[in-house]
Amino acid sequence: MTGTPRVRTLALVETASQLVNVVEWAHAGPATAGVRVAVLAPTDREIRRQLRTVGALATATAIFVRRHELRTGVSGLLRDGPGLLALIARAERLIVGDPFAALVQSLLPLARAEEVVIVADGAASRDFRLCVDAQRPLQRSPVPSRAHRPGRHTLCGHSRRASPAG
Repeated sequence: MTGTPRVRTLALVETASQLVNVVEWAHAGPATAGVRVAVLAPTDREIRRQLRTVGALATATAIFVRRHELRTGVSGLLRDGPGLLALIARAERLIVGDPFAALVQSLLPLARAEEVVIVADGAASRDFRLCVDAQRPLQRSPVPSRAHRPGRHTLCGHSRRASPAG
């Protein structure tokens, strides 16, 4: 990769709230210069509309936002895949909106980033940290509907009882 410019910061997001979290992160600390956002475009029309709106706001704050249509079939993969894969491989810092998302997990092995930042909602961030601390795989476990009771959480392939504090 000699001669190939590095990407300072690359964010992988799938929702408008994840994109807002990236913008907040960028403005809370490091300069926004060099922050690129790869929107892994969903198929849901409403979420796409929300992402367009928030993406325009993010662009106004000097954050570069680009939509990648990987879910549109072979044509989207062939058109957007190679460029996105190259960006991921060149990123020095990777920001991840949802570390449990299947598409994100399929892209993470390509990353060589020295730093990974999680900007998911609080529950996903906590569950990610617990998985990493326990050295367990990052996976959401399918749980039968009867297991979805108040006070039960599933993470890293195990069901556990929530602590009284939440």
